[in-house]
Amino acid sequence: MKVSVLITNYNYARYVAVAIESVLAQTRPADEVIVVDDGSHDDSRAVLEAFSEKHPGRVDVVFQPNSGQAAAMNAGMSRCTGDVICLLDADDVWDREKLKQVGLAFEAAPSASMVMHRLRGIDIHGGGRTDVNVEDTLHIEGDLAPLMLSTGGAWVFGATSSLSLRRQVLERIMPIPAENWRLCADGAIAYAAVFLGPVVSLDVVLGSYRIHGANNHYAAGLDPAKVDADIEMTNRYINDFVRRIGRNERVDLMRNLHYRRDRFYRLGGGMTEAAAIARLILGWPLYRGPLERAKFLARFAARAAQSQWRRRRTPCARAS
Repeated sequence: MKVSVLITNYNYARYVAVAIESVLAQTRPADEVIVVDDGSHDDSRAVLEAFSEKHPGRVDVVFQPNSGQAAAMNAGMSRCTGDVICLLDADDVWDREKLKQVGLAFEAAPSASMVMHRLRGIDIHGGGRTDVNVEDTLHIEGDLAPLMLSTGGAWVFGATSSLSLRRQVLERIMPIPAENWRLCADGAIAYAAVFLGPVVSLDVVLGSYRIHGANNHYAAGLDPAKVDADIEMTNRYINDFVRRIGRNERVDLMRNLHYRRDRFYRLGGGMTEAAAIARLILGWPLYRGPLERAKFLARFAARAAQSQWRRRRTPCARAS
């Protein structure tokens, strides 16, 4: 089994060398390392050219005008020749056993579309390690398509650097629509992959997610209206993909607890909507047992009551 590593980089000159070195230090060597620089304007070119010159035939660097993460992934995928492609963000690092463990997982599960694992958080200096899953997701695996349908597309995956996919799966997903996925292009891949085969989730930490103030995702801002628009775009993308591969199911955003609950908190809503959200909480499959379910139901009830009180008070405030 041939393994390709795909790294996309944008203005991470201070981190990308460590990321590449973590790939070159693997106990199971990568057959090729494809690095796509998405029009960086820091010192990334010099850093990447040095690696390409030092490791000719093993580290292949592609430079393109700034077009976003999806365009960079599309460009990189066109250069990958492996049976399995492992994704790595330029500011993250892998443990030395990463590729070995992922390779064994694919060999043990010939029908698996994707393998993911846990990540620890590290700071800008590589310290502050905590052996927890940064995404705080459950250990979920198997046929995840029914879960996507029942939760309206809830995120149950790790970050980019924890995802590895079979080549034939990525060939059915890509190219990703570059105009819609300038950031978070791993979502376009992970959501689609669950409809192409079972997912293997390794309940072990095999890499580190770097938490810093300049993460490209967070630096873009978290404007609530944009968050809603991105979720709605993702929902359309998933359903377009499901339709394209000939499946009849559709992901209903009204089943997405996080989307409906956050909009209710922000925009308000009547008792009918509050009751509908409460029912979603009671049936939500991603809570860790009845105590967590009860905690979130109680918190929602309190915030819903507070929202209704504010709505009743608003006309009086205006009259005064």
